[in-house]
Amino acid sequence: MPEEIIEDEINAAAKIIADISTGMYRSPASAIKELVSNSFDAGATEVVVTTGYRDFRVLTCYDNGDGISAKDFRDVIHYIGGSLKREDNGIGKFERPIIGKIGIGILAIAQIKDRFTIVSSCQGEETKFEAEIDLGPFQKKEALRATLGRGTIGKYRMAILPEEKEKHYTIVTTEDMKVGFRARLAGQIGLGYKRKEPKVETFTDFVESLAGKRLSDLDEYSQMLWELSLLCPVPYFEDGPIRGWDGWKAVKSKLENYKFRLIVDGYELQKPILLPNEPDIMTVPNDYKVYDFSFDQLVNGRPLRFHGYIYHQRKQIRPPELQGIVVRIRNVAIGGFDKSFLDYPMSIGPMLRGMCGEIYVEEGLEDALNIDRNSFRETDEHYLALQRKVFETLGAPEKTGITQDIRERSVARMEKQRESQVIESYRTLESSIKRAVGKRFTMVLSSEQMPYPIRVDTEASQILVSQNHPSLPRNHKERVNMVRFLTAYELACSMETDIGRQRERFYDILRRI
Repeated sequence: MPEEIIEDEINAAAKIIADISTGMYRSPASAIKELVSNSFDAGATEVVVTTGYRDFRVLTCYDNGDGISAKDFRDVIHYIGGSLKREDNGIGKFERPIIGKIGIGILAIAQIKDRFTIVSSCQGEETKFEAEIDLGPFQKKEALRATLGRGTIGKYRMAILPEEKEKHYTIVTTEDMKVGFRARLAGQIGLGYKRKEPKVETFTDFVESLAGKRLSDLDEYSQMLWELSLLCPVPYFEDGPIRGWDGWKAVKSKLENYKFRLIVDGYELQKPILLPNEPDIMTVPNDYKVYDFSFDQLVNGRPLRFHGYIYHQRKQIRPPELQGIVVRIRNVAIGGFDKSFLDYPMSIGPMLRGMCGEIYVEEGLEDALNIDRNSFRETDEHYLALQRKVFETLGAPEKTGITQDIRERSVARMEKQRESQVIESYRTLESSIKRAVGKRFTMVLSSEQMPYPIRVDTEASQILVSQNHPSLPRNHKERVNMVRFLTAYELACSMETDIGRQRERFYDILRRI
């Protein structure tokens, strides 16, 4: 009897779109970021977001981009997930890389509100459209059985209205945001205490105020602003990301050439990286350093190209959310800063708290992105190549690289500090000697090996100290005390020929210095 062979289609429920779209945005900033990315891809030079701060009921996103025609909008809304944004070379206006890929960004709004309105106008057209969209149906049980491409996940009502031909813009508006979304922004999540709300006039003031703080100490709204500025393709501060370092001029220039401004509730956002975050770090040698690296190779026949930097400072970086490394694809951050440095396999101890880095991917790695665009599929060959490069740069497996250099800088810094302490102690000793013997002697530190640790040159008014003499202790305090003792003895011998008088003079000088 022949085997029974059955062939049939494989279908997915339309509700999977709901689960994918609303489940992939873990925070308010992640959802708003998708609206901003759409504006960026549309060639907007300015995006203005208002959140309805403080009651957070109405959210509006306005951009002055190219807009979308009613026909194109209907095509998009009929085939969610069928985006052709990158059908050409993936480069948009102002040489911007197109961020969107699969065309479900519009569904990010469903996390904010099921119902929303889109108004858009294209330059050169005498009409605009206003569409009221309801994504409520794909939240219902019926969507469980509806087949993708055949079922309905929402509905819309569109009006075509007159508009001036030179106008071009898109406005997305939600009314009466979801309770959970609104509560998250307002900080009403039952913690039993109110978090700090920075009182600042500009976004620069806001970022500067974070030195010495943790982002988790701030209210949810402030956290949202910070996260948006990290995720979106906004420019750096004029002297960021590292004050006094121009190694990242090319990246900064590229971002500035995108001509893109993001304004949220009156704050113009910029990347929130401004290091060193303590002014004294810049004044001391070896207190901070920037290490850059790059990669440009075929990985199993697929091109992978990226470059980045790792910054280290002696003191802890604040806020601690800046510690670690962040990967940017098409100038959008993939998640936040990863404190594990992509699961670096070796312990680097306290130096981790002073490390911050960014990687800009110019080509490749996108196939490794998970659908949430906040994490990677860690078995992808491009991700593994990126991981290996970061490990090699840090110093694994040969135990060289950045971590070794940081240790050597730490040793050099401590030696410098000890040297400064010694010099300061000797300057104090010079003043004491002048008071004791009535004559100014200069302490001269010599690296030459002398037969004695201390030699007094009365003609030159110098006291020579043999720094490397084996009889001098290594410990700073003990060494200074020994030099003080021997200096008193040598001065007494140089001033008195009678042994008895030398002893008296020695004790007298020692007491005074």
